[in-house]
This record gives sequence, structure tokens and C-alpha cells, in this order.
Amino acid sequence: MTGLIFALALCICIVLVPLVQDTSYTLTAILFTIMGFALYGPHMLFAVGCLDVTHKDAAGSITGFRGLFSYVGAAMAGVPVIMVKNSWAWSGVYIYAVIAILLTTLSLALLSKLHRL
Repeated sequence: MTGLIFALALCICIVLVPLVQDTSYTLTAILFTIMGFALYGPHMLFAVGCLDVTHKDAAGSITGFRGLFSYVGAAMAGVPVIMVKNSWAWSGVYIYAVIAILLTTLSLALLSKLHRL
């Protein structure tokens, strides 16, 4: 459920940023701040989950491996974004991001519903 809330906040902010970026610097900064919390929140929850399931002597190792695979995955995810930007400019990147977040939100909503059963 927490991941769903973060995904919804991120989706709303990404939709609003192109609409307000030319009108209000303050509102754009607030939206980017919320986006930062929405991106970093699940990252930290994943770290806490990894630390929770491992032995206390292996906390440094598990955190290192988690960081390695998280950042390798993030780097690999950046390649399609570059391809979209080169083909359709930044408006394509916004559309790509909204579609990806909507699919993530849908998946999290389905998992949340199945988990309650």
C-alpha cells in the first residue's frame, strides 16, 4: 500500500510539472521536492527490508549488494529514456514516464488487492 501511495504521488507530480513549469517557479520546486520524496521513499524502504531479513553481522554486505543492484538497474533503465528523448524530445519522456508510473500503480493496486484476500 505504501508503494502505491508513492507511485500515485509521483504520477501526479510528473503530470503537473509540464503544466506549471512556465508559470510558477515555487510550485515547480514544490513538485520536484514531492517527486524526490516519492522516489527516495521506496528506495529507503527497500533498504530497511533488506536489513530486516539479514543477520546483523551481514548488514554492511547486504546494503552494498542492494545498492549495487539498485544502481545498475537504474542505469539500465536510463537507456530507454535516452532513446525516447532522442526520438520524441522531452514531451515523449514525460509521456513515457507517466505510462510507466501508471503501469506501476496498476500493478501495485492489483498486488495490494490480492494481498488482502
